[in-house]
Amino acid sequence: MGSTQLYGLQVTQGVQKVKTITLFKEHDVPVDMEAIVGNLNAICKTDTFKKGKSRFSVKSDVVQYPASYRNLSSTIRREAKNDLFSFLMTNKQYYNNYFFESHGNLAILSFYGWDYLTKLSRNNGLVLFIADFLALEIDGTYRHQDTTGCIYDFLWDKTGIDAGMRSSFICPRCLTRISTKKLSKLQRDLLVDLNQILNVLGAASKWNLDIVEYWNTSDTAQKQEKVKDEQVLPQLDFIPDKDEEGYINVYREAIKELCKNYLELTNEPLPPNKKGKIFEQFARHFFGLIKGWKIIECNANLKDCEIDIIYDISEGPEPLKSKLGDNIYVECKNRIDKSDSRDISQFLVNLKSRGLKAGIFFSYNGITGYSPDNWRNVDAAYKRIIDFCRQERTYALPMVSRDIELIRNGGDLVEHILEMFNRFIRI
Repeated sequence: MGSTQLYGLQVTQGVQKVKTITLFKEHDVPVDMEAIVGNLNAICKTDTFKKGKSRFSVKSDVVQYPASYRNLSSTIRREAKNDLFSFLMTNKQYYNNYFFESHGNLAILSFYGWDYLTKLSRNNGLVLFIADFLALEIDGTYRHQDTTGCIYDFLWDKTGIDAGMRSSFICPRCLTRISTKKLSKLQRDLLVDLNQILNVLGAASKWNLDIVEYWNTSDTAQKQEKVKDEQVLPQLDFIPDKDEEGYINVYREAIKELCKNYLELTNEPLPPNKKGKIFEQFARHFFGLIKGWKIIECNANLKDCEIDIIYDISEGPEPLKSKLGDNIYVECKNRIDKSDSRDISQFLVNLKSRGLKAGIFFSYNGITGYSPDNWRNVDAAYKRIIDFCRQERTYALPMVSRDIELIRNGGDLVEHILEMFNRFIRI
């Protein structure tokens, strides 16, 4: 059992699951409890999810507080007695039209009018509600009154549930608040689970997918299958020139050939998984040009063209090691649209959850509010993220296709990453 840093807080890795969350539903609520229980148990380290055995129903036409809670059966109360939370799902409306209220560890969740609020599945909604309760257990002192997409939105406007599921993130303001609080060990461990739940919920929702379908159809079952370190695209295979100092003098022809092959392959009509595999190979080869950088972990979500790579850079060029540490996290995205501040906020969650101080956020098609040719003039949302990083002494280095072009046209990869670092600390 080890520990790592998350949002500047010490959290335990490999913790024993000590808290149970039980799910109940009325017979007409179309939620796949078995699938959600199984998959959440696979990604959560502290919480154990289980399907309730007791029968649940709301006896009145609307959910009343506290009457509907007082009318719960004694069998449900006994079954839920020692739970962290017990969630009871209904299609009936709350008297105040809320999504939920709670009484002790019991929470009745209302899916009333769901299809008028969002096109996403109730399965996604349940997972968001679970994440919401975990977030409030970690810090219940603040709620956004407007819809921002942050898990801490109050959702006065219930249509904001759609943005909440698609965003599935903690905004920089709330990240800062959490990082300065004195949390209990349980709260710190719940923060790790919350991170995992938001990651997978956002990945499914942004593509209009039912989260259960997303789990079932993904090649990795969304359990982050380890990608074997093997060469599957011989077109991208070449050996760069290396010097005695640990730098790589990346020949223009080598980088040009790598980019050329990548662009040619992705311009072909290929299925998403195939394009994702090509992008994964490109990303791994590109950063693998640096002498001494060794892949120690590579998780690929090929369907969404997203790749996470952790490199051991302890034996790499000293200028990078001294500034970035022994390990660096590289997150690569190749979506049709630009990434935005929410993507970078989630990147910071992933970075901090791994206990690392530096990472490269590589978004091939650009980042809203940022340009390497005009890097001093970033937009307000991106500037807030930079300020948060400075406070946390974390370095999130942005990289886009323009950076690749600069390197391809003769720049040195190591020196360019150093320049990215210098830009970041001077914004």
